[in-house]
Amino acid sequence: MHICTIFCVPVSATASISTEAGPQLNSAAAYLVDLDTQSVLFAQNADEIREPASLTKVMTALLALEYGSLDQTLTVSQSALDALAAYDTAAYSTTASLEVGEQLTLRSLLYCILVASSSDACCVVAEAVSGSVDAFVERMNERAQELGCENTQFQNPHGLHAEGHYTTAADMARITAAALQHDTFIDICNTASVEIPATNLHDRRYLKTTNYLLSTNTVGGYVYNRACGVKTGYTSQAGYCLISTAKNSRMSLLGVVMGAEATDNGDGTYTIQSFKDMVNLFEYGFRSFTSASLLSTLDVIAEVPVTLAAAGSNMAVLSPVRSVSAMLPADYDAALIQRTVHLASDQVEAPVEAGQVLGSVSIYYDNQLVDTVELAAIAPVERSQLQVWKQTLLRYWESPWVRLVCLAVGVLFVLYLVRLALPRRRRSR
Repeated sequence: MHICTIFCVPVSATASISTEAGPQLNSAAAYLVDLDTQSVLFAQNADEIREPASLTKVMTALLALEYGSLDQTLTVSQSALDALAAYDTAAYSTTASLEVGEQLTLRSLLYCILVASSSDACCVVAEAVSGSVDAFVERMNERAQELGCENTQFQNPHGLHAEGHYTTAADMARITAAALQHDTFIDICNTASVEIPATNLHDRRYLKTTNYLLSTNTVGGYVYNRACGVKTGYTSQAGYCLISTAKNSRMSLLGVVMGAEATDNGDGTYTIQSFKDMVNLFEYGFRSFTSASLLSTLDVIAEVPVTLAAAGSNMAVLSPVRSVSAMLPADYDAALIQRTVHLASDQVEAPVEAGQVLGSVSIYYDNQLVDTVELAAIAPVERSQLQVWKQTLLRYWESPWVRLVCLAVGVLFVLYLVRLALPRRRRSR
């Protein structure tokens, strides 16, 4: 079993940074994203609607982990097996040969789903989680919408061919990124082989992964030591599909390929191009990109004048509220990194609190927007009461009514002084 740690974040619509021409692939659609920075490194027909085949099972596993308990015992029902029997399983379908009345833990069923790609286990899990397979499919589509998958619609939990069952490479990356937040998912989908304990109706089952990047247990010639998981898929309509992750000391990559072929080697053997394409994608990502730190929370980006501030602290010093890293071309030019600062105001009135947001900064590479981050004061600026009184007096004095009153008071005072002086003049005469 390969051991690999993946740091996962939801995949966003971050624009890719241009670099050298991407790899030449056999797959109809492909998508490569760096999980640490959410940077899209390569996209080929990534939003093209396609059948996902057994990649569907990633969503099934995600919902099972979100709503189920791994050690709960599930009983295989006739209705669950009938839900699978409604499909043409002769074309391409793997099962765990589950029997009505058989009892397995959810954990064991997830191994069946993610390691051996068992479609009957999907129907059992779906019925256990939502009460029926149809209700589970509704939840699959709701969850896809929650994850921002605008071009995805599921008709079943296993991925066998059905009209209206489709997704895209980019949407499958979003679903997989959510699943990768579960350590159990990573452990199971990265398992090369496993023994499922005997049940009340069946002896021990020995499962081998369908992902040839992980092991030579089934088929040799495809192993990629950096690969971790995730899921294979195939139907005649969908072609060969694959989701995988890979990690080196600098990067954590998630790749999706869909619609690949099996090409004839001319010697009676065939090469499944989805595995070759995935390795090419990963090598392209590792070779062509590097993670660059573009912004730190310790960077002083701007200063804003503060009015009514106490003596010695009349400027608010601003820093980013979070650090920014991005995947850039491996030979990137630091001179092409630019910052644009946007301040909420030319000056701000005290008091200013530490962490108070007063603007933002946008980071560009080669005129392409990488990220925009809020700027906040790194230290408080106290308010001066003396300055407040001065400002209050100035504001009153600037009022025409106050000036008129003051003028009237002045005139009356002068008249009063004149009135006082008149009797003295008369007495002196």
